[in-house]
Amino acid sequence: MKAEFRRKSVSILGCGWYGLALGAALVECGYHVRGSTRTAERLGVLREHDIEPFPLDLNPGLQDGQAADFFESDALVLNIPPGRDETMAQRYAAQIKAVATAVAGSRCRFVIFVSSTSVYPELRRIVTETDGNDPEKRSGRVLRQAECELLGHSDFACTVLRMAGLIGPGRLPGNFLQGKSDVPRGDAPVNLVHRDDAVGATCQVLEQSIRNQVFNVVAEKHPRRRDYYQRAAAAIGVPPPTFVDEPECAWKIVSGEKLKRELNYTYRYPDPESCI
Repeated sequence: MKAEFRRKSVSILGCGWYGLALGAALVECGYHVRGSTRTAERLGVLREHDIEPFPLDLNPGLQDGQAADFFESDALVLNIPPGRDETMAQRYAAQIKAVATAVAGSRCRFVIFVSSTSVYPELRRIVTETDGNDPEKRSGRVLRQAECELLGHSDFACTVLRMAGLIGPGRLPGNFLQGKSDVPRGDAPVNLVHRDDAVGATCQVLEQSIRNQVFNVVAEKHPRRRDYYQRAAAAIGVPPPTFVDEPECAWKIVSGEKLKRELNYTYRYPDPESCI
């Protein structure tokens, strides 16, 4: 008897702007995609993209009875950012622990954790995946703790994708700083990535089943912040920002070379200037 074909399956915890685009791309690639959302109106949006919807909320644990079904996939993309309030660190750690426990109790044995290049301090040089051990920002420290928790788990493998600032449809860089005055760090290079490359890199990690790794996902070019955001504002006809003149400012250039080298990934938008 011929064996029954079983489609590869992925669960995406956090189907917002990036997660929805990722889910739609994976459906196109033939995956069965399960997607979570915290709002009832978003369930219909997921269905429109052929994503099986699950109303889940980490508060900070998993509150919904369907949680067990949600995690019964070949892989999980964990795409929940930390909050901004004073209880953020404790709450986010509890959320990550709740997800890790749920994955450990399921058949899923591969987690892709969407982190951020905010784990890198401003070292005034090019930074690579080995430099994210001493974050300066509180959000970076919280994300780094989550990375360590997931990468060190004994019940599943994890790969971390440290995303640069996301731009793309609906997130025009000209809107980010429009009309603002005395913006600092005008001479710092930008570290940005188009959503299509964030999705493409995630899909490639899944397709190649690259486990127990950390990758930066960031465009190859890093124009000066002052020039970039003033041109971006002019491109959409909004007031440009003005920047403080600083003799020296904190900066970093996040390298995306490891992703290109080890996954043979080609950025669709290597220069964020092309996304203005």
